[in-house]
Amino acid sequence: MEFPTRHQPTEAVRARYGDRVDRAASFLLRTDPLGDAAIESLAHLKGAEREAAIDRAIAGERTGLSGLDSLAALLHARPFWLDVARAERGGALIRRSGFFGGVVLGFKSLMSAYCAPGGNKPLMFTARLEEDTQRRLGETGRFMDAVCQPGGLLPGSPGFRATFRVRLVHAQVRRMLLRSEKWHTDRWGLPINQFDMCATALLFGHVLVEGLRQLGFRVSQEEHSAAVHLWRGVGWQLGVEEELLPATPEEASALWEIIGGTQGLPDEDSRRLARALIEGPVRDARTPFQKRVGPLAVQLNLAFTRLLVGPALSDALQLPKSPARLALPVLRRVISAADAAVQATPLGREAALRAGQQYWDVAVETSLQGSEALFDLPSLLPRLGGQRAAR
Repeated sequence: MEFPTRHQPTEAVRARYGDRVDRAASFLLRTDPLGDAAIESLAHLKGAEREAAIDRAIAGERTGLSGLDSLAALLHARPFWLDVARAERGGALIRRSGFFGGVVLGFKSLMSAYCAPGGNKPLMFTARLEEDTQRRLGETGRFMDAVCQPGGLLPGSPGFRATFRVRLVHAQVRRMLLRSEKWHTDRWGLPINQFDMCATALLFGHVLVEGLRQLGFRVSQEEHSAAVHLWRGVGWQLGVEEELLPATPEEASALWEIIGGTQGLPDEDSRRLARALIEGPVRDARTPFQKRVGPLAVQLNLAFTRLLVGPALSDALQLPKSPARLALPVLRRVISAADAAVQATPLGREAALRAGQQYWDVAVETSLQGSEALFDLPSLLPRLGGQRAAR
């Protein structure tokens, strides 16, 4: 089987994982048939009529659109292995992480995604991050917060609604990219393929937990397992095949090592995305206060990135070393001591959860500037020359 040229396994990863490396690469050429069929069934509808059909499907009502109804039927019948209480414990970990969870989400999870020279291409074609950084981050934060709430994977919840809509957004973007001559499957694989969707679920679960530990959080193995389980459920709802959904932290770690050891080094698109994220506080500053603290925030962003993704990827992204990095070892010790103290008692744990939730609420509202994260279907991708979605 001939793989896309983005598949560049290192000798180390091939020696450790053998034929699993090429087995993983085969998922670069597989997508989400149910999601794609749902989008095809919606293609003849426009505006309010299309949105009404999606809302009915999310509510569990039949729409008469076979592709959309098939997807809705699957998602309303959750898999037997999904333990809702366990998933909620994983969500509680992420919610209590508060500000530092946001740091890890941005400068480890998202930054690691940008480092993937094949996986970052759909994001580059949307032009969303560079042109509307704060709203894009706000939508990601809203999605993260929604699925981490109690019952966030259950039908009727905001998390379920968000996940359903994100799956349709992915299918819509995939449909548009595949109809463009600018998409090169021989280089990048199919757009938003199984390999990259699996990586996304890992980034928001397993990789985020590893980042919290790097900052000094004392995450137990049970909490790590619960976070992996939560994102196993979210990944399933997003259309990731069960073969690629790790059941344990050990399975997640092995899969992440295979992904990291086969994707090659960051490219120029990676560097553009990284700069857009890191320099956001200066570029988006509006008030005098924001303009004063913006340069300091950029230095902190650089320091957190170098700590969380490591010096090799930071150098490949051509990111300068920030003097602020010298303060991070002290910060790590402070975080570790504080987290140990609050986790020592039930009252401390409850207080940490409330404080963390308040951070997510304020951060998301600030990024969205009072508007809602609708997760609506795109009608065009700017970097396809304004091409509109085929109807």
